[in-house]
Amino acid sequence: MPRKLPSNMSVQAVHDFLKIFVAPSESDDDILPKNGAFSPFYGFSRIYPQHTNLQDGGTSLDGISRAGVNKVVGRLYQEGMRKPSRNGNPGDLIMAAAHKLAR
Repeated sequence: MPRKLPSNMSVQAVHDFLKIFVAPSESDDDILPKNGAFSPFYGFSRIYPQHTNLQDGGTSLDGISRAGVNKVVGRLYQEGMRKPSRNGNPGDLIMAAAHKLAR
């Protein structure tokens, strides 16, 4: 059985939330995390629990999920969201080498 699509009101609420609370940045160093207390979904679900999917901590059966919010963020800002690395920037060889030496 296919998943139920979120309501149009929930999708519109996500768009409005992102336009108000997330500022675009020119720097590649600024990332939006997928999960955690600083992710757009976390803020959205705290402000609009009535538009958040029940399985993701909200109160709506036809609300938007965490993955749905992440897809909307990707479409609005033309950039995929990244999960922050646990040990610094994954592309930074100096941090990786320092971490291995610290062991």
